[in-house]
Amino acid sequence: MASRSPTEPIANANTARASFFVDLAGDYKFQLLCKDNENAECAPCTVDVHAVPTDDLHIQLVWDTPTVDVDLHLLRAGATLSWFSADDCHFQNRTPEWFTPSRYDDPRLDIDDTDGYGPENINVQQPTASPADQPYKIGVHYYSNDYIGATRATVRVYCMGTLAAEKGPVLLEKTNKWWDFGSIAWPGCNVTVNDPPPITDRSPSNSLFP
Repeated sequence: MASRSPTEPIANANTARASFFVDLAGDYKFQLLCKDNENAECAPCTVDVHAVPTDDLHIQLVWDTPTVDVDLHLLRAGATLSWFSADDCHFQNRTPEWFTPSRYDDPRLDIDDTDGYGPENINVQQPTASPADQPYKIGVHYYSNDYIGATRATVRVYCMGTLAAEKGPVLLEKTNKWWDFGSIAWPGCNVTVNDPPPITDRSPSNSLFP
């Protein structure tokens, strides 16, 4: 659980049906501690769980600073517009309708994390094939540093439940810094990661989004 404390409490741990919401793909370790009616402790039981995204394409953003707001963006394959437009899946456009009437090929931003660490995840159940010269593109925008300063962001791309690419931590020094992570050609999940990471200035006030 790289974006938070290494130990997370389970809110209903003392019930017969304890549950834990997993918002971050990766490896988890659960431990059961118990006592019998005579207050004798049982031997601890530990279980390792590997959380795997169920969508064909899953893009994950985390960062290492509390309270600040960093946003994940996915630009449509074959886009005619630019970032912060109707062709961009992000916090202002969380479930755009891009391709066929079916929702299976449209992206969805499941969490807009505004108070630190993330994750922010964009998922596509069945991505549409991208033109050869216009793949899907991934961007990261430092929306607000909350008077704290710099943060470091990490992006992971999962295809068919398997980690296909990871980059980070990448330094974002202040509000409106933009990281052009790279692109994804589909089908085949051909991920191109820009290295070294190009960091520029980009403000949503200059967007095409209404």
